[in-house]
Amino acid sequence: MANRPFYDRRISTMKLAVPTKAYICTSGVNTYSRLGLDPEIGSMRHLREIYERHSELFGDREYAIAILWSEGEDNPSMADIFGFKKATNWTDNREWNAWVFRNGVLVPNAERSCQIGLFTVTVESQAQRRTKDLEEFMRTDVNLLEHTPRSKVWI
Repeated sequence: MANRPFYDRRISTMKLAVPTKAYICTSGVNTYSRLGLDPEIGSMRHLREIYERHSELFGDREYAIAILWSEGEDNPSMADIFGFKKATNWTDNREWNAWVFRNGVLVPNAERSCQIGLFTVTVESQAQRRTKDLEEFMRTDVNLLEHTPRSKVWI
């Protein structure tokens, strides 16, 4: 029997305050589909609210990678966001920070993610260093060991 994919879908967008590649975990699809919305729309609204509410955290970030999940169907929406600082040159080694949000509220001192989340950030970081600029990076679909069935790019 095949393993269920860890991620249900990936969204790449430059239409938020911080250009973001967001991975929606299979555990978060129902949470981000609340109110009858498509999980992609629900996740983009959730990230927009986080970026607006916590703009002081993201002001100097050139892009972010978000892992969106839930601890079960009726549990809160969770977001592990890795924000990458602007660099002088696109392929420079970047500083980053990680934040965890529960229902859009920052969880203090909770700089954590799961193993596959860290793997995803590593693979995306390698891809970033092989691209010429932000737009090319946002259009790049990485090859994860965990197959992501659906991907969308909103540039």
